Amino acid sequence: IASVTNTGSALTWHLKLDENHTGSDVGGYVEVWWADNPTAQSNITVKGNFAQLSKNVAPPVGAMQVIVFTHAKVDQSSAAAAANYDSGVGSLPTATVVTTAPNSLVLAVANNWDTSLVPVTPANQATSLNGQSAVVLNPVDLDTFWVQVQTAPTTIPGAVTMNDTAPAVRVHMIAWEVLSA
Repeated sequence: IASVTNTGSALTWHLKLDENHTGSDVGGYVEVWWADNPTAQSNITVKGNFAQLSKNVAPPVGAMQVIVFTHAKVDQSSAAAAANYDSGVGSLPTATVVTTAPNSLVLAVANNWDTSLVPVTPANQATSLNGQSAVVLNPVDLDTFWVQVQTAPTTIPGAVTMNDTAPAVRVHMIAWEVLSA
């Protein structure tokens, strides 16, 4: 993504982290962006402006999830984030982030570029946000895109591993914390 824009009152978007290891048999990217919205807005549209296509197929080939948090710290620039990838034969997707503050919520975003399979998460994580699935399957191009979230905030700062317990895949993944206000 080269930039993120929105309708309504313009927000200042910040790239938190991207995971874009490439190679002859590697596809896709994952990125995390954030913005503070100081006044409530409704019916805004958010658009990711591609710097380049992530695969040689006609768009749309991925997913863009916009997640709105209340009671989050206005400035998320000091929030921790970590990326991981497997461009080899496949492993269980995992990314570990070391949170920096109490009551942080940890999320992960991932792209399995080889298969269109629903991820399986441990009991303390979910792939639904506000009751809606955050998994996008693309069986034509063999991709899975998803967001997963801890089911409860961390009470004490420390290492949090976001992972998929099955199946093993080739993947890009980013885990990051959302700081509490």
